Amino acid sequence: MAEDTVELEELREAARISSIYQTDIRKFRRNTNLSKIVHAILHLSEF
Repeated sequence: MAEDTVELEELREAARISSIYQTDIRKFRRNTNLSKIVHAILHLSEF
């Protein structure tokens, strides 16, 4: 029974860490439209 409790706590901790990691990935997903605008501005500023 104690092993099950420890394993459950380890799984909960892994799920919590995974949840935080997945949230960060979604938060920093690249906005392609913004990337294209910045790219164009950088090219125009070269002239």
